[in-house]
Amino acid sequence: MKRFINFTWLLCVALGFLALPSCSTEDELDAITLSASDSTEANSKMRPLKGTFELYHQVLPGSVFPVQNIRIEGFGQLSHLGKTSFVNLSTLVLTPPAPFISTGTSVMTAANGDQLFTSFRSVHTPQPDGSTYVVITHTVTGGTGRFLDASGGYTGITYAIPGVVPGILEVTGEIAY
Repeated sequence: MKRFINFTWLLCVALGFLALPSCSTEDELDAITLSASDSTEANSKMRPLKGTFELYHQVLPGSVFPVQNIRIEGFGQLSHLGKTSFVNLSTLVLTPPAPFISTGTSVMTAANGDQLFTSFRSVHTPQPDGSTYVVITHTVTGGTGRFLDASGGYTGITYAIPGVVPGILEVTGEIAY
């Protein structure tokens, strides 16, 4: 008989615990939902980006002056991405007067294979020494993996010096993911 009472008591306690969630108020459920979205917002906070890349560029076949289609590859290290490579495809219009403008898209591949997508606009300003000062402004448009819903932007600065390969690109900005 004592075993039956212990079992009955245990069954009542267990059923009581199962019934508790159904007693939650809408306010409690809203609080649970809010805390879940707060954690998503915390994961998508802005994080600083900083890095350095070696650049290699190629004017693509079929380019007709003054329009040049260019492929730029870069290899380096970037905060939050680790060892990173990228490919930019851009169209540079060399119609005077300077500065010259290019626009394009970029795909950065992080150390783990996740990709970050951007669109960009760059301003190319020729210098008296024959080099070109280039400022590239990227807008993050998404990506894959942890960058699926990424946002933010960054700026790249380089001097394009004829005959000097690789070029060096310094990157600073912010990204949320």
